Amino acid sequence: MFLNRHFKLSENNVDKIAGQVLQLQGSFSKISDMELLKYKNILKTYKPTSQKFLVEGLAAAREAIYRQTGFYLYKVQLIGGLTLYQNEIAEMATGEGKTLTAVLAIYLATLAYNNVHVVTVNPYLARRDSEIVKPIFELLGLTTSLNYSDLSIKAKKAAYHSDIMYTTGYELGFDCLRDNLAINTSDQVQSIAGFCLIDEADSILLDEASSPLIISGKTKKDYKNDYIKANDFVSSLEIKDVNIDRKYNLVTLTRSGLEKAQKFYETTNIYASGQLKNLHFIKMALTAVFLMKKDVQYIISKNKVLLVDEGTGRVQEDKKFTAGLQQAIEAKEKVEIEDIQSTVATITYQNFFKEYKNLSGMTGTAFTEREEFEKIYNLNVVRIPRHTPLKRIDKPTVLFSDEATKNNAILELVKKIHKMNRPVLIGTVSVRKSEKLSKLFKENNLEHKILNAKNDCEEAKIIEKAGTAGSITIATNMAGRGTDIKIETKSKEAGGLFVIGTELHSSRRIDNQLRGRSGRQGDPGTTQFYISLDDNIIKKFKNPKLENLQKSLMQNKLNGPIKSKHLLNSIIKLQEDVEYSNYLTRQQVAKFDLVVQQERKIAYKWRQEVLGNPLTLKELTEKQIVKVVNMGVSTFCTGNKQKWEKEQLSAYLSKVSGIDFNLNIEFKNTREVKNYILKKLMQQYNYQNQFLGDTELIEQFQRKIMLFVFDDEWNDLVDYMTELRQTVLFKSYGQEDPVVQYRLNGNKKFQNMQTIIAYRVTKLYLCADLKIKEKANES
Repeated sequence: MFLNRHFKLSENNVDKIAGQVLQLQGSFSKISDMELLKYKNILKTYKPTSQKFLVEGLAAAREAIYRQTGFYLYKVQLIGGLTLYQNEIAEMATGEGKTLTAVLAIYLATLAYNNVHVVTVNPYLARRDSEIVKPIFELLGLTTSLNYSDLSIKAKKAAYHSDIMYTTGYELGFDCLRDNLAINTSDQVQSIAGFCLIDEADSILLDEASSPLIISGKTKKDYKNDYIKANDFVSSLEIKDVNIDRKYNLVTLTRSGLEKAQKFYETTNIYASGQLKNLHFIKMALTAVFLMKKDVQYIISKNKVLLVDEGTGRVQEDKKFTAGLQQAIEAKEKVEIEDIQSTVATITYQNFFKEYKNLSGMTGTAFTEREEFEKIYNLNVVRIPRHTPLKRIDKPTVLFSDEATKNNAILELVKKIHKMNRPVLIGTVSVRKSEKLSKLFKENNLEHKILNAKNDCEEAKIIEKAGTAGSITIATNMAGRGTDIKIETKSKEAGGLFVIGTELHSSRRIDNQLRGRSGRQGDPGTTQFYISLDDNIIKKFKNPKLENLQKSLMQNKLNGPIKSKHLLNSIIKLQEDVEYSNYLTRQQVAKFDLVVQQERKIAYKWRQEVLGNPLTLKELTEKQIVKVVNMGVSTFCTGNKQKWEKEQLSAYLSKVSGIDFNLNIEFKNTREVKNYILKKLMQQYNYQNQFLGDTELIEQFQRKIMLFVFDDEWNDLVDYMTELRQTVLFKSYGQEDPVVQYRLNGNKKFQNMQTIIAYRVTKLYLCADLKIKEKANES
């Protein structure tokens, strides 16, 4: 994708334009609502990068916001709006008014690029924000819509044709995949907007981009016994037989493990091409047994394996582990193995959002990952200054030897703060940890609310009230994201919201999101993190020195904080290492999907031609026949004429066409062979068309055959690529570049797919039994 860098304002110019907008407040306040509604027509006569367009456009949008909300946007918000409009990520602190700031950029972008998609992290926020801004955009003469999963095809089409559409990244991605599975153009809904603005950009473009979007379908074969067999093998392994890399979430076999695998599967080379499927089953079983933990990544409920979102702790009944991991875990847990799902369509957020020529985003936390935004999305991160200076106090992180000691210290801290009538928000990394703290608080008669990730709407309502004087709220770090905490006057007088972090997250961004809950818009507030040597980020990467230190501290019954800057710095450095490994994982996901993306563009373009252009159907069908002829001749007529395998070529052609071929003719060269064969096949092609007679029937028949064959073969390819990715990671770990192996094998399979499609389309068309039509004509 080429991101449209249509203009770039200097920092001084941005500040200057924002100042000029403020000066126009008086004149714009005097125009009528009707004049404001029609002002878009004036702006469309200006160049979209001109200062006149920017100044007057922002002034009009600012006035509309005021008339509908009673609030005039500050200068820093104007700066934020300009930043978004020029294809950058605006980092704006929590509480600085991102929702209304976005209105400025959206208005400009709609006039410049006709339509805009606004993407949020969940359906609740998409609905909430669209309802907030709808009256504003109506006053500006623009239409808004909301795109969500329950909409009919007709309603989705209407949503995509509005000026501004609010939706989620999840819904956009699946609309794209579903469109490319449609069998009629009338069932396709999506159109890529001229401009896309992403709210909570780090969550969508980074966190959610760690795994691809996938549509699954039932596989043609039953592999349940293969998963059971792989689990039996992996369960028999000893720890010396595997290498476990928790940093990259990979498990591979050691030399002894490989020898056992080859003996178990009765092969001399487990990496042979014929063992590709078995390698996949082994890889999934290794992951299930050694990396996936019950009651952490999944739970067992009613004899079913249910996925758990590690960020929120929410059980996700509508989602499954992909690439066969679901079945591998079911085999491990000895529960009924569900029907095996093959991958029918897939795309990553990285490659989907790169389809937009104009892309921007906003979030409270992006600066720590600015390098990733630049490398993967070609997006700069710009820090927008606060409207009011930050008054929040960020206290130093405190380290404890174990979780119990840490939790007791948190309890005492909360008691102390509560007596001051200050609100307290305690952030945890999972619901399980939240419930453990909640139980401790109950035992000590400390009244509190626990945000248990029921749904996005409930999260927002609870988190919104976390600023009530004397309130205590326990929540997962990510809960209620996108909703501001309203701080009461009494709370401000008591010192503002006190935020306590109970663990370092796998990303500094998430920690900063939690800190950002306190001290919005110049409010007073305090934050502090209490961590321990039992925390997930430390336990995940076993460190013998830290384990020995922890044992020593517990034996000496140290109940207070560990006062060691060196140790604390080591843990913070560990967090940065985890961040980097997560970045590498996302980068690898993007690299793998880039291979498929190149194939996907070719394949989907071809499919769309079949689906939407009747004028090319005849040409496409004839091209498949030509390809079959070329393939046959190049296979059986190599070298000098004496070595030509005419009998084999005749058999091949008879099978593909349903007619007898006699090639006992003297040909001068392969060109004559091709021309002779092609003439006979085209005669059969025209013969078949005669039975159909009607041009429309011919087109329908050709389209039906080509879509059937393409979808069947493409689904096989996508499923193969999904399995191949797991296999090359397993096979090439620590040796060859897995992406290179993936590309080589994938390209070979893609070329082979195109050959098979040509063969099957030709055979189905030329060998179709159309005698019924012939008899009907005779009668």
